[in-house]
Amino acid sequence: MKRVVSLTLAALLAASSLPVLTGCHQEEPVEDTGDLTEFVELDYWFPVSSVPNDLRDVQDALNERLREELNAEVTLHAVGIGDYESTILLKINTGDTFDICYTSPWMNNYADNVRREAYVALDDLLEEYAPTIYNTISPAYWDAARIDGKIYGVINQQILPRRACVSIDKEKAEAAGFDITAVRTYEDLEPYMEYCKSIGETDICNMFDVQAFLPYFYWDDLGGSYKIPGFVKADDETLTVFNQYESEEWQSMMALGAAWYDKGYFKKDILTSYSNLSKICVRMPTTYKPGIEAEEVQYTGREFLVQPLGDWMTYGSWVIGTMNAISQTSPNPIRSLQFLELLYKDVELYNLAVFGLEGEHYTKLGENRLELLPDSGYVMPSGGWMFGNQFNQWLQPLQGDDIWEQTREINESAPYSTAYGFSFDPTNVKTEIANCTAVYDEYYLPLLLGLYDDTQAKYQEFLDKLEAAGSQRILEEKQRQLNEWKAAQG
Repeated sequence: MKRVVSLTLAALLAASSLPVLTGCHQEEPVEDTGDLTEFVELDYWFPVSSVPNDLRDVQDALNERLREELNAEVTLHAVGIGDYESTILLKINTGDTFDICYTSPWMNNYADNVRREAYVALDDLLEEYAPTIYNTISPAYWDAARIDGKIYGVINQQILPRRACVSIDKEKAEAAGFDITAVRTYEDLEPYMEYCKSIGETDICNMFDVQAFLPYFYWDDLGGSYKIPGFVKADDETLTVFNQYESEEWQSMMALGAAWYDKGYFKKDILTSYSNLSKICVRMPTTYKPGIEAEEVQYTGREFLVQPLGDWMTYGSWVIGTMNAISQTSPNPIRSLQFLELLYKDVELYNLAVFGLEGEHYTKLGENRLELLPDSGYVMPSGGWMFGNQFNQWLQPLQGDDIWEQTREINESAPYSTAYGFSFDPTNVKTEIANCTAVYDEYYLPLLLGLYDDTQAKYQEFLDKLEAAGSQRILEEKQRQLNEWKAAQG
């Protein structure tokens, strides 16, 4: 008999929505003129899959440069990904003083925190104190960051459109004689996974990542949490909002996940323990991008082959998918922005934050090439897209000389979702969103893995509970706002 084990979703996912809280009081920021004659101390909060042992050594090296360039020092607060949202939310709700934090629609929700008045509006500061940042990001991308006409976050320069993909162990694929270039759907992976099972692998695919489904199906989450009912198809000119959980696509993923679990492609205790990335055979990154193979080595310690699925599409929620914001309680908002500007334009400083110290954490292979040292005390696979301008990132083995030019061309040429520029305001349905999120957290993973004895009965129960929690009101509110936005576009 299949059994559902309860779990804390934050411990399993790299993306969970913040509860909508009210009543938090934010202090006015201390006047900051950007005068560099006064030494200041900054703090920077960001999520990591695991805290590097040598983080403080890298911080010390960063501060040597910052003292020279900004007359400042920074404390790096790397927080485990399962604790990051609750950590920042507590600081926001208590009015705690801090300077900079990572924010996005999928973690430490950007729009929610802006509506909590947690972040400093940057419109009057960017051109003067961060001209490199301001001029590097195109106006169309800044528009995605605007809420009620204002910008509250610094967009990191990286791959901004999205394209679904799958990633598999190169050595095993070659041993199986499996041609990944023939893969067009998730189902096409099954012969490879069956081979992995035949050689004794028990943790073949780490998990269905709901975020990976969005580009796979060309779903636009309208700038809200991917957990909340109410998406549109990126190519839908009518901008019709639908409940993704009632869709044929969602039901097809439920059927596929259940089949894979029954076949032994997922580990049996997947609900209660992380997969070991050094052991898994299949990953589903949230997007394809040039040079992704090198990042897969950082995550898994092995070479992986990566195959894109479908085509590129630009979504507003992904353009702002990796940002840094300045807290409304920061005593030094201008100096904080100047720090982000320096991290954006100073190639040496940026790569220090991403890769650590030469000789200790990597070996330099050329002017802009390096190779990571095995078992070093500083591994930051997410650092490239979290710390600023990834076009300044030094290249690793498996990355071609032109990957940043390729990335730039993709950013400039990818089509836009028909809902690009729209950002959902959840104010009128905060209670319904919180209730639906709780229902999602309870049901989604057991449903996707077929762990209930009667999947169809539980699926209907899931839909019924979503409706009771207010899903229809959310759909109607999204459609109303989207219609008004569309009319305003002319």
